[in-house]
Amino acid sequence: MASGDPHRVWFEEMAENVAFEMASRDAFEATIRLRDDLDEMLQRIRWA
Repeated sequence: MASGDPHRVWFEEMAENVAFEMASRDAFEATIRLRDDLDEMLQRIRWA
């Protein structure tokens, strides 16, 4: 079994986005924008 929280689903494009954004952002406001971007991406994936 893979490690991590079994109740969370990480789609490949979300994981790539997090890795890229966390490498280039460090401000609190940027972290909030990242959260919003990921939430929007997840909603698009779920309803696609």
